[in-house]
Amino acid sequence: MKHQPFIAAGILLLSSCTLNIKTTATADNPDTCDSTLQADCGTVSETGKDGDGQENTSDMQAAAGQIRHIYDELCKLYNAGKAEEFLNNEEQYLTVEFQNLYSQAKKVEEENQDYFFDWDFWISAQDYEDLKVTGVTTTEKPGNKAAADVTLINFGTPTHIHLILKYEKGKWLIDDFIFSDDETGSSLKQSMKDYIEDNE
Repeated sequence: MKHQPFIAAGILLLSSCTLNIKTTATADNPDTCDSTLQADCGTVSETGKDGDGQENTSDMQAAAGQIRHIYDELCKLYNAGKAEEFLNNEEQYLTVEFQNLYSQAKKVEEENQDYFFDWDFWISAQDYEDLKVTGVTTTEKPGNKAAADVTLINFGTPTHIHLILKYEKGKWLIDDFIFSDDETGSSLKQSMKDYIEDNE
């Protein structure tokens, strides 16, 4: 068994993972190529501009492919006992706004000797063993955003990691982690904002 404190760790899917992408439906058979559902079909549904004026391939195929890449790396490194290697490079997967809030919250935590980050939000757990991703679904949202659901196997039990993605600087990045212990879900970004404000 391995123990990892709640610090942003990179998420990567195993190369053997099954990838399902959802717009209004989910592809159940990864071997059947449907350009609206499969990430490896290589088609782009629509284009636009992001906040930096760059072309935005705002399709769910690219979003799911990026999350698959992140979680492949995470699983590989965590399972090899190299979580720190992922964590040291996690900022490349996060939006600027999330990075800024995360840095501020960690600073407040250190100053107050608190334990705000007492579990690993990348895997939604404190302990882990034999991590494996079995599926990723993505759903388009307004404003160059998307929602993603990652099914992660930990200790043989599936856990759903809910993410908000944003198309920023030419790629899909993670903008928030949503924890669904209640009916509405809890935003990590909002929790960090509240923590920072409460300790000003």
